[in-house]
Amino acid sequence: MRTVFAFASILLVLAVGAQAAPVGAISSASSFEIRGVVVPTEGVSSWPLLAGDEVAAGASPAIIRFNDGSSVVLAAGTRARIESQHGVSTLLLLGGAMSISTSSNPIVRFSQPSGPVSTPPLSTVSVGSSGQKAGGSIRKEPVFTPDAHGTSLR
Repeated sequence: MRTVFAFASILLVLAVGAQAAPVGAISSASSFEIRGVVVPTEGVSSWPLLAGDEVAAGASPAIIRFNDGSSVVLAAGTRARIESQHGVSTLLLLGGAMSISTSSNPIVRFSQPSGPVSTPPLSTVSVGSSGQKAGGSIRKEPVFTPDAHGTSLR
């Protein structure tokens, strides 16, 4: 019964936000939350995300893939909110840690409580809610796109 209530709640949330276009999708190996509602992952590969959604990874990391090709891995237990102004989406880290991989032409912005996170195109940034990765500062590394043979050097 609890699962049915949760599923009905999610459908209601999605129906209310149906006027807005999805900015991306979230997936995980375990349940996660959208707007405070637990989303079971059995039989569902991903859920659409809209501006205004607050998400929380559960026991497993959650992957958010944005429409511009950028992606974010939220560590287990991490909370984030998607905001949008003037057609530009921003993912705000509320607590925990995330790893950001930007596309070649990113249109999504990333932020944390202490301010914006600099994410040059084709880079990966790992950041915690304190603005630092455990044991060090924000780390940037190049992200390699697949070569002609389809293999990724990432």
